[in-house]
Amino acid sequence: MFDKRVSQVLEGLNKNYLFLIAAEKEAERLRKLPSVIREQFKKKIAHTAIEHVAFDNIPEYSIDDVESAEEEIVES
Repeated sequence: MFDKRVSQVLEGLNKNYLFLIAAEKEAERLRKLPSVIREQFKKKIAHTAIEHVAFDNIPEYSIDDVESAEEEIVES
């Protein structure tokens, strides 16, 4: 039906689209984190989200992370 080249282009576009959707969802998740954790990011949320998706390394932030971050703020 389709030429092989057309199929390859469409497949590549779909991968890019899915990557961008995944990065947007990760950015949305990062924006919902408590401010004490968001302040620890060295880069902007969008850049951090893209890196997480690109490297397939999506960290989980637990309550312990929030508590330890709050303790650091109180100590300083």
